[in-house]
Amino acid sequence: MSMNDELNRLGYQMQDRLPPQREAEIAARAEAATPGPWERAEDHGKYFYAYLGGAYMRGVGTLNFGEGEDAEADRAFVLNAREDVDLLLAELAAARAERDEVKAQLAERLPTADVVAWLAKKAGEYQSGGNRENAATAIGRLADKVSRGAIRPGELTGGAR
Repeated sequence: MSMNDELNRLGYQMQDRLPPQREAEIAARAEAATPGPWERAEDHGKYFYAYLGGAYMRGVGTLNFGEGEDAEADRAFVLNAREDVDLLLAELAAARAERDEVKAQLAERLPTADVVAWLAKKAGEYQSGGNRENAATAIGRLADKVSRGAIRPGELTGGAR
């Protein structure tokens, strides 16, 4: 069964966003799980895996992945999932924080439609006989004003100057 088929079976579409409740459930399971990395502890059985990094062994349990062609891939997936989930949740949080920062920065900027309307108005004021040099000068002045933040929201809507 493909990943999309499995997600569809669970009621998710691939383009759906991760709902906050589902993310919280994933994070809670990760927090409650035995720490990683999980390693084979053959002295406790051929298929016994545990966390061996602490003062004492913390058992994960017996995981028999079989001998088929997918066995090694399944074993690697399960044994690394404990750490991978934490990394993915941290990366998701960082990406969301970056996205929110960019959104906030964009919200502080003047609305594009207002700036375009202001530029069109000013271009009309600077028209002078179709001379390219004068047009270039006018565009340069307008760009300079925009770059210095010398246009105020009131100017964009025809308010106080």
